[in-house]
Amino acid sequence: MARSYDDPSLALPPKRRPWLAPTLVVLSLGAAGGAGYGAYKYRKENHAATSELEKLRGEHNTSSAALGKQTALATDLEGQLKSCRTDLNAQASELGDTQKKLTDLEQETAATKEMLDDLKAMTARFQKMIDAGKLEVSIRRGKMVVKLPEAILFDSGSADLSKDGRDALGEVAQILRYLGNRRRLTIAGHTVTIPIAGGKFHSNWELSAARAVVVTEALVSKGVKAYNLVAAGFGPHDPVASNASKAGRQKNRRIEIILEPDLGKAPKAAVASAQPAKTKPKAAAKK
Repeated sequence: MARSYDDPSLALPPKRRPWLAPTLVVLSLGAAGGAGYGAYKYRKENHAATSELEKLRGEHNTSSAALGKQTALATDLEGQLKSCRTDLNAQASELGDTQKKLTDLEQETAATKEMLDDLKAMTARFQKMIDAGKLEVSIRRGKMVVKLPEAILFDSGSADLSKDGRDALGEVAQILRYLGNRRRLTIAGHTVTIPIAGGKFHSNWELSAARAVVVTEALVSKGVKAYNLVAAGFGPHDPVASNASKAGRQKNRRIEIILEPDLGKAPKAAVASAQPAKTKPKAAAKK
């Protein structure tokens, strides 16, 4: 049979109850000591965690600063790389231009060498007449020129060939025939600034043109192909010396046989530069 908690037999004897107070004191002290130790342990762990957190924050800040520096450095390096690429492209373009200029220069050098070789060959062929004072061979404005003084060909103010002039042109024609169809020749007449006094010519320009035609016809009669010849009168407008002196005027009175360049052998750049620029026709305005 179960007993009730109110059963008098379960009650402690009055003599044994005094131990309860010291026990409660000990228990209270133990509880307080446990609570104090727990608080101490918590504070210690909290301080350690706080210290660790501060340490991590410091490391984070250091890492962020280092990352910022690396980012700035990467940006700077990217800019330098872009600049280097731009410089490299510019240098490549400049190199291409330089190579093109070098090629053009090589072609021009070859053309110049060929012209000098032609000059030497022509000079050698005309050497006998050069030594006799009948003509001169030179390069003028990039073209080979055979110059015959007026005194050899014509009397003053006249466009009629003298006997010595016909003989001289016969020798010249014999040399020019070896060129065949390779070169076009311009026969240019030149006079001085002194006005013509009377006669059938109204101006020095007319006289120079008439003399150029006479020389052209004489060369054709000696076997030079007519379709290779052009006659032109320059009058007093293309002097090679001053007209202020007698010696200068003597040089200016002349007939020139100009050997036009062979464009088939000219540098491509020079030929291209001589071509007129192509322009697109303007579109008709809409009404």
